[in-house]
Amino acid sequence: MKPPASFFALRATQDRTLDMENKMKKVISYSLMALGFLWILGIALSSYHHTAWMSHSQSLGTNEEVKRVEATRAMRELSLNIKDHYRIITVPASLILIGGILNTSRTER
Repeated sequence: MKPPASFFALRATQDRTLDMENKMKKVISYSLMALGFLWILGIALSSYHHTAWMSHSQSLGTNEEVKRVEATRAMRELSLNIKDHYRIITVPASLILIGGILNTSRTER
């Protein structure tokens, strides 16, 4: 006994829907990975590290000798400032991870 023609039409529609879902997942996953990569690249190429060092070194004064306490304080402030600035790297790294997970997951029937 042959299945009805509507069965084959339904099956073809389901296949097209799954193909579209997979293509959409692929586009979203590659977009997330590209966005995360470009974000990390922008952070890496920024000159924030250098400008933060310049601003903290100017607060030390113009003396030939700098007291140990002042130098230690300036280095600690610089370290904390840079740590806080670069902590945001977890956001683009998460985008890349989510994009990779989406790229490996495929909808199958």
